Amino acid sequence: MYKNKLPVWFTGQHFTIDKALITDAIKIANLNPNDTVLDIGAGKGSFTVHLAQYSKNVIAIENDTALLEILRKKFSYSTNIAIVAEDFRKYILPQKRFKAVSNIPYRITSEILKSLLFDAVAQFEGVVLIMQLQPAQQLVSATLFNPYKIFYNTFLS
Repeated sequence: MYKNKLPVWFTGQHFTIDKALITDAIKIANLNPNDTVLDIGAGKGSFTVHLAQYSKNVIAIENDTALLEILRKKFSYSTNIAIVAEDFRKYILPQKRFKAVSNIPYRITSEILKSLLFDAVAQFEGVVLIMQLQPAQQLVSATLFNPYKIFYNTFLS
């Protein structure tokens, strides 16, 4: 963690290196080789490297230039990983079926959920997100005053 680059907390960066957590997320996603998989906020590629073992088409989206350099070096010989240098909020989602399995940047959690569930509802097949505790608790709480929350609870479990 102290090599190369530390997370920039105010941007919502955090790095997951827990292999059990990554393995569980991939198992829940039920990936197959033909799935297109988005890794939103790919960071140093801890998730990406595992996703590439299950899918022939992994799209690693990262906005941080220092992390992009790490990703490009790490996956320079990978044929099934496309590295996209872009802020996810500006990224145009695939026009084909896809899943998202990611350790997302916490600061843009709501934008990510809205984009996946509203902008790409026809192509979106499923999601497994590692996210901040408080937003996750709000999504599953009993109070449903927010229309987005009602929608999320309808489609996510």
